[in-house]
Amino acid sequence: MASIQAIAEYQSLTTGSEELRREFETIMQKTNRINGMIHNLHTSMLDELERLEVRPKELGSSAIGEALRQADFKKRIKDFEIPECLVMADKVRFMQVADNIISNSYKYADTQIEVCSWFEDECLCISIKDFGKGVKKDEEIFLTQKYFRGQNAKEKEGSGMGMYIAEYLVKGMGGRLLCRSEENAWFEVRIWLVLAA
Repeated sequence: MASIQAIAEYQSLTTGSEELRREFETIMQKTNRINGMIHNLHTSMLDELERLEVRPKELGSSAIGEALRQADFKKRIKDFEIPECLVMADKVRFMQVADNIISNSYKYADTQIEVCSWFEDECLCISIKDFGKGVKKDEEIFLTQKYFRGQNAKEKEGSGMGMYIAEYLVKGMGGRLLCRSEENAWFEVRIWLVLAA
């Protein structure tokens, strides 16, 4: 939904047609309503989250890069390469994680995005970093908790569930997710995926 809303907002601002602008604004209003309903569903279904299936299997690292590129419809990610390897991951669930991280970057930073990756402790580590306002240092540890939203997020729509679900899905793949930030400089999400034996 965040991606649809961002596309509609972008098109509304860039179209030269008044009629198209009104149509894109209608799409934005409808997505706001749907987001509200989704938030209500999230709230009522949190107890069911552990039933969300995550099925990690051997996956080529190229699929990880492809998921990030597909999530980046605004083409904000600088050119990057991920070393060839096999990781334990659920392709569909990783795409959901990538969508969430990239749409959050669009919403809160709206800057270029830098992706780096390397091997660390028998894992593939992926860093996704933007260069917006970031969050306060004392907020970092709360970013993956249910409903938590940083002080800089108060003016934006959101439920405070995105990073919580992203971390849950990454953990379900046997990996780890960590948020790091330097206030007024950058925000980074690091993901560790276990290398397949």
